Amino acid sequence: MLEMKFGADGLRLLSEIQQIKEPSVIEAVHAAIKDVPTLAELRRVYAPPDDGE
Repeated sequence: MLEMKFGADGLRLLSEIQQIKEPSVIEAVHAAIKDVPTLAELRRVYAPPDDGE
């Protein structure tokens, strides 16, 4: 699904997503994939914002 929506960049993000251990976070990522317009927004579902934001 990531590759179909975001191409090769989506596949590269898959390695990050595979590191997630919390089931509720995995479910949130899965649900968000079809709705978010960018990979950056998808990353916000499971990664805390950088201190610089």
